[in-house]
Amino acid sequence: MNPWKLSTFVLATALIALVGTGSIRSASADGQVRMEDARARLVEAKGWLERAQDDKGGFRQKAIERTNEAIELAGRGVEYAAKHH
Repeated sequence: MNPWKLSTFVLATALIALVGTGSIRSASADGQVRMEDARARLVEAKGWLERAQDDKGGFRQKAIERTNEAIELAGRGVEYAAKHH
């Protein structure tokens, strides 16, 4: 497998895992700081992906789409915690 395809896939998976696991559990304990930081890092990662060359067999675009989803989920997690804690 092309190393760029693999790295893009791994990055997208890691970003989704970051938002979907530890960051959500810790949101109430730290006043949203970790969840908001995670969201900011996802936005930064999206910028890196957008600036990458578009020769990744569609994996770069998929990573951008998944990162957009992770950004939205992180924001929704912050909103939920703010309403319920």
